[in-house]
Amino acid sequence: MLRPALLLLLLLGSLSSSLFAAEAPPGAAACVIRHQQDLLLVQDRISDRYSLSGGYIDGGETPAQAALRELFEETGLHGRITGELGRWQRATVFACQTLTPIRAQRGSGFVSLLQAPNLGGEILNARLIDVARLPHDQRRFPTQLDWLAPRLAQVPESEVQWVPDFSREGSALHRAELPLIQRLQQWLGPNASWLEVGNLLGSAAFQLALLPFLLPLLGWPRLRNLLFAMVLLTLLVQLLKEGIAWPRPFHLDPMLAQRSAQGFGMPSGHTASTLLFWGLLLGALPTLKAWQGMGLALLLAALAGLARIWLGVHFLSDVAAGLGLGALLLALVVAWLVPLLTRGLRPLPVRIRRPGTVLRLGLTVVADTVASNLAVARLLLAPGRPRHAAAFVHIPLELRDPNALAVLAMIVCITPGTAWAELSLDRSMLMLHALEVDDPQTLIDHVKQRYERPLMEIFE
Repeated sequence: MLRPALLLLLLLGSLSSSLFAAEAPPGAAACVIRHQQDLLLVQDRISDRYSLSGGYIDGGETPAQAALRELFEETGLHGRITGELGRWQRATVFACQTLTPIRAQRGSGFVSLLQAPNLGGEILNARLIDVARLPHDQRRFPTQLDWLAPRLAQVPESEVQWVPDFSREGSALHRAELPLIQRLQQWLGPNASWLEVGNLLGSAAFQLALLPFLLPLLGWPRLRNLLFAMVLLTLLVQLLKEGIAWPRPFHLDPMLAQRSAQGFGMPSGHTASTLLFWGLLLGALPTLKAWQGMGLALLLAALAGLARIWLGVHFLSDVAAGLGLGALLLALVVAWLVPLLTRGLRPLPVRIRRPGTVLRLGLTVVADTVASNLAVARLLLAPGRPRHAAAFVHIPLELRDPNALAVLAMIVCITPGTAWAELSLDRSMLMLHALEVDDPQTLIDHVKQRYERPLMEIFE
C-alpha cells in the first residue's frame, strides 16, 4: 500500500508543478522583426552573442508593451504588434513590424543604432541575419531560434532602406574624420600589435593592476593621490560623455569596429587616463627630469590615442579632447601636489595691510615694466648707439618679511633689464644685476623708494 501511495503523491506533485508553471505570468517579452529570410538580432555586451530584441517586463507593463519598449531602447525602432507567437520558456514572443524602414548597411546587414536611447549601452550592435547562416556558438539562446523557425511565416515583413553606411546621420566634423580613420586602418593593417600595447596603457583595469606594485616605489601618500586623480578623471569623462553624447566611429560605419566599446565617444577616456596616470607616475621617478617625464607621458598618450582611432572606437576629435582633459587635470593635480609636498618650506602666513598701497604698488610695477620694455627694445633695435655697461649692484635692505622679499624678487625679475642675483644670508643685502647701469645709487634709490618702502607698509 505504501508504494502506490508514494507513486500517487509523486504524480500529483508533478501535475501541480506543471499547472503552476503553465499559470505563471511571463517575466520577459521579445519582438520578432523579419525582412525576407533575415531576422533582426541584437548582440549584447555581456555574452557577445546574438538574440531577439527583448528583455524583462517592468512593473505595470503588459508583455506587448515591454516587447515594443525593448525594441525601441535597443535599436531605436518603433514597431507594432501583429500577433503572439507563443511562450518560449518564461518569455512571450510577439510577431512585430517596424513603423518606419530599417536603415541597414548594404553587404554587412548592420542596423543603425543612432536613434537608440541605449546607444553604447548593453547592446553592441544590431544586424539583419539569416539564422540558417548564424553559427550556433554566436547564438545567445540557440533553442530560441530553433523554436522560432516553424513560426516565421506568421511574422510580417518589415521594410528596409539599404545604405553604404550611416555617416549621413553624423555631424559634419565626424563625416570629415571617417575617411581619415578608414585610410589609417588600411595603412596600418589589421595586425598592428604594437598599437595593442598603446591601448593597454590607457586601460583602467591595467592601471589598477599596477597599483600594488607601485606602492613600494611611490609610498602610500603619492599612491593615494594618484588613485584619487584617476577616480576624478573617470567621473569627469563619464559626465562629459553623457552630456555631449557623441557617437563612436563604428556607430556611423560598423565596418570600422576592430574592437567594441561601451558608451559614447567624446572625450577619449583612454587617452586622458594615459596622460594623467603615466604623467604622475613618471614625474615621480627621481631618475627622470620633470620635462622628460611629461614628454614621455605625452608620447604614451599619443600612442594610446592612435590605438583607439585604429580600433575604430574614437574619432580624432575625441582623442584631441582626451589629451586636453588629461593635460588640464594633470596640471591641476601637480599644482595641488607641489604646494602640498612643499608645505614645510613655506614662509610665515601672509598678513597684508593697507590695500590702497597694494593698488599703488601694482600700478607702479606696470608703469616700470612698460618703461623697461621700451628701454630694452631701444637697446636691441639700435645696437650701435652709446650705452652704459651692465653691472651688479648691491642694494641694502631694511625689508625682512619673507613674503615681502618673495614679492620683491618677482618684481625685479619681471621687469626687463634687471634680475635678482643673490640675497645675503642675513637678508640685509640684495645683489641685483642690471643690463645697463649709469649711476648705481640711482638704481638703489629706485628699488628702495618704489618697491621696498611700499612692501614694508604692506607686509610689516
